[in-house]
Amino acid sequence: MPPQISKLTCLRTLSHLIVGEASCSGVKELGPLFHLQGTLCISRLENVIEPRDAKDAKLIEKFGLDGLLLEWSDNLNESKDKTSELDILSMLHPGGTLKELIIRRYGGVRFPSLLRYSSFPNMVLLRIENCKKCTSLPPIGQLPSLKDLWIEGMDSMKNIDAEFYGKNCQQTFRSLVTLYFKGMGGWENWISYGEFPHLQNLFIGDCPKLLGKLPNHLPLLEKVAEDLATFKCKELAHLWTDDVGSLPQLPCLRVLKIEGCTKLASLVAEEVEEQLQLGMPSMVREIKIQNCIVLESLPKAMMYNNTCLEYIQIVKCNSLLYFAKVQLPPTLKRLEIVHCKNMLVLLNGDNTSCSSSGSSSNNTSLLEYLYIENCPSLKSLTSSGELPYKNFEKFSKFWFLVAKTNENAIVKSWRQLQREEELLTANLRLLQISSCEKMQALLNCIHRLTSLQELQIKACPGILFFPEEGFPINLRSLVISDLNITEALFEWGLHRLTSLSRLVISGGCQHLTSFPEKKLPADSLTNLTIERFPNLETLSSEGFRSLTSLE
Repeated sequence: MPPQISKLTCLRTLSHLIVGEASCSGVKELGPLFHLQGTLCISRLENVIEPRDAKDAKLIEKFGLDGLLLEWSDNLNESKDKTSELDILSMLHPGGTLKELIIRRYGGVRFPSLLRYSSFPNMVLLRIENCKKCTSLPPIGQLPSLKDLWIEGMDSMKNIDAEFYGKNCQQTFRSLVTLYFKGMGGWENWISYGEFPHLQNLFIGDCPKLLGKLPNHLPLLEKVAEDLATFKCKELAHLWTDDVGSLPQLPCLRVLKIEGCTKLASLVAEEVEEQLQLGMPSMVREIKIQNCIVLESLPKAMMYNNTCLEYIQIVKCNSLLYFAKVQLPPTLKRLEIVHCKNMLVLLNGDNTSCSSSGSSSNNTSLLEYLYIENCPSLKSLTSSGELPYKNFEKFSKFWFLVAKTNENAIVKSWRQLQREEELLTANLRLLQISSCEKMQALLNCIHRLTSLQELQIKACPGILFFPEEGFPINLRSLVISDLNITEALFEWGLHRLTSLSRLVISGGCQHLTSFPEKKLPADSLTNLTIERFPNLETLSSEGFRSLTSLE
């Protein structure tokens, strides 16, 4: 830093003070700068040798500061006296007007008692980052205005206990809205001594040793995300435990994400499945579960007693053999299952029985979107061979989609798929078929999809036959890629697609030397893509002559 900054006694804005070594500008240069306002960052605090130099900075007398960042460098001297760092941080006590405080890479083993109720009545944001030697958190729970709390990279902390909440455990975190934990390598237990009456967002990530239990009462929590549900808590076996008295009360929970909990066998301990009417969230709209390799089941209470559940995504849960018993959750609109290599069926059980909520198997499903990708063991959607809903189309062996209200269907890398006689739903608008290596014939009933506007067929080299009735007449976009297509494609009557505006034909035509040999849509085609025809020699003037709308 420039020398003798302390002489700029009328200075109001100083965004960054870099503490120098030896005789260079030190932290005490801040002492006479009583008019500083806004946000101040003080970095390289490892260069402060004497705690009295930190006291001479007189931060406590700078009432114009709203934000303060106190930062040590990465390459700290391990031989340095950690007691002096504790004293230095104590002396860097900011004034009571401070609203935001960030402490980064502090090297002490504990925090000073500066974060007291009376010290920071106006603080709304506190971040403690990469303080890897600290074994406990300061008494943050008594800060009356704190709304956002971020704790990250405290590898040495094993327990969150009463010290975190403060002395008055009946009135803790009275304003806290967002609580964020990440990168807590040694954190094992969260022992709740107080409440979070206004907490709406909870984030827990990269905490591999965390064993479980959330605070008991979170009445306003809307999101459990980023690693609670992107948990990455490898030791977690159950999110809801058999201790019914300690079940988290999450009546407002909307989004639940779980990722990387490699020991998570179920969300709920089996012995308390039937006792979860109060404890299990009933307002969840989204559930996302990823990389839980031993997960065997989803909780019935969450799926069937929930009146809001609309979206479930399951990715890389290799022990999951089926998604649900009997029927889909009644309010589910979107379901995605990806890379579940041992999944055999979607629904497993007698579809003539009732769900756990007592509803009839004849209930109408609201499912609008089904995406299944890379589930090589999947052979059908139900163990009984038919879906348990009156208004569902019944398929013979393989399944693309289920509900009549569907507008989108994607079937990708379903290697067992060979042929489907009965098709989908009349309202379907988009159909994508990709990487179905054993599929030999396109669906016989595809021409009945009068609402279908976009059709994509990619990497299905086994398709040799096309239905005589041709494509759906109202198609607007057709993409055909990497099929062993011969003249059968053109004989299928592309010229009859009077609404087709986009046509893409890519690869798979190894022997085609002239294109097109047959007529294309004359009045509607505006966009034509021809690619990866290695032996193409000529473009046929007869085929292009009538394309009056081509742009």
